[in-house]
Amino acid sequence: MRSRILVSAIVMLLGLPASARAQRRVHPDAPHAGAVEVEAAALWTGGYDAGTSPANLTRNPSTGTAPLQLFQTSSRVSSTPGGEFRLGVYLTPTLSVEGGVAYSRPSLETKASGDFESAPDATLSVSVAEYLIDASAVYQFASIGRDRGGPFVSGGGGYLRQLYDGNVNLQTGSEFHGGGGLRYWLSEGRRRIGLRLEGRASVRTHSIDPEQQQKKRRVLPVFSAGVVFVF
Repeated sequence: MRSRILVSAIVMLLGLPASARAQRRVHPDAPHAGAVEVEAAALWTGGYDAGTSPANLTRNPSTGTAPLQLFQTSSRVSSTPGGEFRLGVYLTPTLSVEGGVAYSRPSLETKASGDFESAPDATLSVSVAEYLIDASAVYQFASIGRDRGGPFVSGGGGYLRQLYDGNVNLQTGSEFHGGGGLRYWLSEGRRRIGLRLEGRASVRTHSIDPEQQQKKRRVLPVFSAGVVFVF
């Protein structure tokens, strides 16, 4: 009986250093559950082709049955810079949830070509006010105690709102995204400031489309760089 107690005590004593080392993997300065992170960032969103469409007239039956094409239009939503604000809460030192609001002003560019009467090609550009409200989960791989930074991955979804033609026309849709990046801390302690770089793929449906193919999924690259505060 005494030998069993002695062996158990020795095992416990041998395990204490390993346990202490495991606890030191997350530095005491690392964000704790309930810590808040705020980010203000500049972003760039890629553009996408919005389809082509012929402008047809019905022929006089005496000249044939096929429609008469007056011209053809091709549309594109341009890539654009923008800005975003994000607010997050840490659930653990490595896992957080956050919400974000992004704003940008891409252009909807429509080009008319192949005119039946040989008129020169023309391009019409309309400004779009674009808002994206999203929520994400973020996992930080490296310890963010005394380390200067570490990689992270993120994923989530949101609500897309686009206003154009002088804010007369409204298009709403959904958005899902996934990606990752790097945090680089400029200071230490529970309250700290740093930089955050991120790239993600944004999958959107019901976005602006002159061809009325809003259900078509489009994948846009998004890159952001900002200043982040933790307190």
